[in-house]
Amino acid sequence: MTMFKISFCTTCMNRLSHLKQTLKRNILDNEDYPNLEFILLDYNSTDGLKEYVRSELHTFITSKKLVYYRTEEPKNITCRTLEI
Repeated sequence: MTMFKISFCTTCMNRLSHLKQTLKRNILDNEDYPNLEFILLDYNSTDGLKEYVRSELHTFITSKKLVYYRTEEPKNITCRTLEI
């Protein structure tokens, strides 16, 4: 049976309280699937997200279950709807 790679990507900015409630639990609930990764993209959070990830989620990063990216830009995010 082929085990396809599944990636869950979460983007956030100043949502540490929400991630504390969900991210670790989601990783643990899916640890039986060997080819799975969670990607966390931090858009310049100022609520301690970077420190939380480094201290509390380090084991998931070293085991390659979690990939963490932080960017200083964009400082403000705007969304547009593309009409086709």
